Amino acid sequence: APDGGGGGSTAFEAVDVDDGGVDDQGSAYAQCSKCKAAYVVDIDAMGKGKKVTCSVCQHSWWQSTERLQTLRDGFTMKEFPDDQIEAVKKNLSEGREARSGPPKKKGAITLFCGNLPFTYVDNDIIELFKPHGEVASVSLVRAPDGRSRGFCFIDFVKKEDGEKAMEEMNGYELDGRSLNVALGGSKN
Repeated sequence: APDGGGGGSTAFEAVDVDDGGVDDQGSAYAQCSKCKAAYVVDIDAMGKGKKVTCSVCQHSWWQSTERLQTLRDGFTMKEFPDDQIEAVKKNLSEGREARSGPPKKKGAITLFCGNLPFTYVDNDIIELFKPHGEVASVSLVRAPDGRSRGFCFIDFVKKEDGEKAMEEMNGYELDGRSLNVALGGSKN
């Protein structure tokens, strides 16, 4: 990982193959829970794990080999952009969270989706639900260490699309898990 061996110190981000790069399916990586920078690692050099320090935000953590993430089909590693590195540093210097992205768009209806695979990220959820209508935003709930807690909130642009998604996706089998999709909040 970034510090302590097992990989390089170059920060990356996992992106859809359509956003540039070559499919790196199966690559093992560690991800900083503060700024979301990812680091490709050599599992053999990691042993059971190592203390690592993010080269972007300087956050340190113990990374066990068992908790490494694996890049899924259709995703690649792209170098963490310089402008985002500067934004992280500025946010930290001003006492804000390392990576505070743009505000999430509110839709006409918000759904709760539980029992998601822990490997799913925002883009996976958008891809899963977009056949039912335009998704305004996804808020994946994460543990303090940055890992998914297996549930999220999805805002749909149109109320009827969200209602249709709730009806069709509740109970949907995904990676051996039955999704729990319900109304997640009310809109005034």
